[in-house]
Amino acid sequence: MWAALLIAGTMAILRFLTDSADRKGDLLVAAILCGGAMAAKAVISIHLPMLAIPLLLTSRHWFQVELARTMVLAVSIFALLGAIPYATAYRVTGNPVFPFFKGYFKSPLHPPVNFQPPAIFDRGFRLETLFDMTFHSNRFLEATTGAAGFQWRLLVVPGVVVILLLRQRRALLIALLCLGWFMLTF
Repeated sequence: MWAALLIAGTMAILRFLTDSADRKGDLLVAAILCGGAMAAKAVISIHLPMLAIPLLLTSRHWFQVELARTMVLAVSIFALLGAIPYATAYRVTGNPVFPFFKGYFKSPLHPPVNFQPPAIFDRGFRLETLFDMTFHSNRFLEATTGAAGFQWRLLVVPGVVVILLLRQRRALLIALLCLGWFMLTF
């Protein structure tokens, strides 16, 4: 669900950046979808900087006075929807990011020990990360070796080549966003 909301929100943002007939509607839809993704999983905070880049790079084309009120409303919708689980966690446990940072946000409901991810997840992004994810999936997923599959490795390079040959700017932007997300995640 989180991925579907993030992808749809990204598409709404990209549609907003083009000469869409309903730019205000696209902006509000993007805020609702990305706010829902934020509510589903905090990891969207990694993706927000990558979504901000095309917005900032094209701001002189879309920043207009008549969109200002819609921008404020969109940011408010995003913040309100995205804050729901964190406000709830804070109200129930005293920790807005429960179960993380339990040592800092002490709660009578849980021992005050911070979450420690397994050591296998602290490698960062390297050139061999793609190979390792495919053939040593158990180092990246709570799964067995090979769970990540290899089909995406076969499809990414030809897909990027086709995008470059066809000069599809929007598809290239999406591919660059995905690459940025991948690298920021690791």
